[in-house]
Amino acid sequence: MRTPTTVILSLAVAAAAVLAAPSASADSSASGSGPAGSLSPDSAVDGIDVSSHQHNVAPVSDWIQARSAGTDFAYVKATEGTDYVNPNWLGDINLARLTGIRGGNYHFARPSGDAVAQANVFATATIGSPAPTLAPVLDIEDSGGLSPEQLQSWVRDFLNILKLRTGRDAVIYTYPNFWKSEMGNTAAFADHPLWIADYNGGDSPDVPGGWKTWTIWQTTSTGNVPGVEGPVDRNVFNGNAQGLDRLLG
Repeated sequence: MRTPTTVILSLAVAAAAVLAAPSASADSSASGSGPAGSLSPDSAVDGIDVSSHQHNVAPVSDWIQARSAGTDFAYVKATEGTDYVNPNWLGDINLARLTGIRGGNYHFARPSGDAVAQANVFATATIGSPAPTLAPVLDIEDSGGLSPEQLQSWVRDFLNILKLRTGRDAVIYTYPNFWKSEMGNTAAFADHPLWIADYNGGDSPDVPGGWKTWTIWQTTSTGNVPGVEGPVDRNVFNGNAQGLDRLLG
């Protein structure tokens, strides 16, 4: 969806005030412990991920409010399968970046369709992302009826084509149970950063598939963030703000 110029200009002016004050977590350090790592609340680098579901009422999210509330990063759904581009993607990713929120894009995989085609759709659609952006994300939580071996091959094809198109290694988003059952708990992708969705209410997530630690932890799907139509997924980065910056490119 095309974002009105007046909205962008207004946000650009107001964003200057937000950027003048550093985020509360800008100088925080990671305090990981144990094989999967854990973070104390005062060390958290917080983020959200959004899609068109956050626009059932509001056509434009108030990213200034979100930034002021301590949002350090945001991933925006860009594409799904081969025939869907989020109409709110470009507005959200640009407005988030204007306020100083680190932005990134994710693709919702539909493995019943071709992996190569989906990687190309994602890479082409996100060419217009404001640089720098966080590493691209493959959201894999649907098997498409494939066996674990077939699904592993699908994921490998997608990641390889995306790397060829963008020059970047993707983050893998998944759930512990999905990876263990539908992906056969393979460790073949443990060289990619892990974004794990685990709403266990504890100090650290369940880390499957040979990963030694997690990079992003989605802690809830029912969060509330000022300026963003909720409920919204909330996430924490496993490190400090400088570590998060290393995912930019």
